[in-house]
Amino acid sequence: MFILRDRRGVSEVLSAILIILIAVSMGLGLFTYSTGVFGTTQGNFLSEAQTRKEKVEERFTSTAAYWEGSDGGGNNSIYFAIYNYGKTEVTIAAVYVNAVSIEKHNLKFQGEDGEWKEVPETGCLIKIYGVTWFKVETSALSHSTVVVASRRGNTVEFEL
Repeated sequence: MFILRDRRGVSEVLSAILIILIAVSMGLGLFTYSTGVFGTTQGNFLSEAQTRKEKVEERFTSTAAYWEGSDGGGNNSIYFAIYNYGKTEVTIAAVYVNAVSIEKHNLKFQGEDGEWKEVPETGCLIKIYGVTWFKVETSALSHSTVVVASRRGNTVEFEL
């Protein structure tokens, strides 16, 4: 009977150790999982905050605009200047005339050398405190509404 008691005692000790190991391993697993989730959430929050900050710091406006009719060809041109007065560079992603998207081959910008160049697929970059002239070839008439959109989603709207 003495031997049976010793076994029962060892069995109780082993079962207590086993329960403690299971509880500790579950706690560590839960801690590891929650650390990963909260770390990802924090990273996403910081990324979203940085994106919003850049969007707020991006400011641009149209400083001048005029319409030029063609000589009977039906193709007209709209010229406008965009001034970047924000704290970050602006990339012009799209231009709309009378709610119609202008295709890239109909949109040109004036380079530093004064020549008209096609806007690349990545958009046209305007440096901080820089002014860039744009030329849109369109069939729109002299009274038109133009909307210029940046890559970050900010827009400026003006009428001719």
